[in-house]
Amino acid sequence: PEYANRIFIAKRQDKQAVALYSRSALVAMYQGFNASKLCHSINRYTNQSKASTRDLNCWVEGDELTAYVTARGSLFSNINTNLTWPDITGKLRIQ
Repeated sequence: PEYANRIFIAKRQDKQAVALYSRSALVAMYQGFNASKLCHSINRYTNQSKASTRDLNCWVEGDELTAYVTARGSLFSNINTNLTWPDITGKLRIQ
């Protein structure tokens, strides 16, 4: 099995983001954000990179305040998880 080699955790007041990264996969959860708006941005990024939603996907859970993002890179996809990681984590500023 492949294990996560990077973990990102950020929390401020009622908002938090948690992400796990391995060489070929990325999973992130955002709570307390406008999940629909976040997924709209991720889906626009997916379309611009000409990726498949199997390779980069975002969906909203329950209360419209929780979003999940998955990214999967391979030789056959347009997603490089190593490049996607900073866009989904390090550039995040929780206000």
